[in-house]
Amino acid sequence: MICTKIGRVLRVVKDNSRDEIFSCSKEKRTIIMSIFYPAEEQSCSGEGILYKDLFQPHTEFFIEDVGNTKEAVEYINKLRIDVFLNVPIKNGVDKYPVIIYSPGIFQDRDFAIFTAVNLVKEGYIVITLGSLYETDYTVMPDGDVIRVTGKLQKEMMGSITDETWRQLRDIRKRDMLFMVDHVFNINEKDELFKGRIDINSIEPSVCRVFWWENLKQKGS
Repeated sequence: MICTKIGRVLRVVKDNSRDEIFSCSKEKRTIIMSIFYPAEEQSCSGEGILYKDLFQPHTEFFIEDVGNTKEAVEYINKLRIDVFLNVPIKNGVDKYPVIIYSPGIFQDRDFAIFTAVNLVKEGYIVITLGSLYETDYTVMPDGDVIRVTGKLQKEMMGSITDETWRQLRDIRKRDMLFMVDHVFNINEKDELFKGRIDINSIEPSVCRVFWWENLKQKGS
């Protein structure tokens, strides 16, 4: 099952059983996810998006983050990826296995996008999980920008305590467990993915697996 066009959509879900411990305001745990999937080729005209478009409508944050030289800015403004935003899933009745990816602590959810793209080309749906209030900034679907705040921000400027590390690891673990269950809701209720997920093939993955795949690809 080879896919040549990749779609990407954003979804946001709340885990009402948990508080957002690193937020300055009282709120429940919110998880933003990027979902990469086999796309309907007729809906994907032209080349894929610019890499910076993953951060719409605030691409300037990404450019400022990585564009520390004139050459870097020029490169980023030209870099394209094989991804199309908000396009229909590939026509048919195929059900796709799912990989849920949790990045390393402090890393953006789409850090390993090139590995995600290659996995989708082989017939997977890949869900990458974001951690609000931990990464430097997160651009939400409505354009709101959420930055590191409160206790974690203070510790990142100095020394992160063992207790904070424990909390960060626990958040990752509980996010993953929550999302394994939530994939069933996506398959049942999400208009784009309804009935298109192989619920018997859901694979949690952490950053080390994706790093290894990146290294293998670079060495081949």
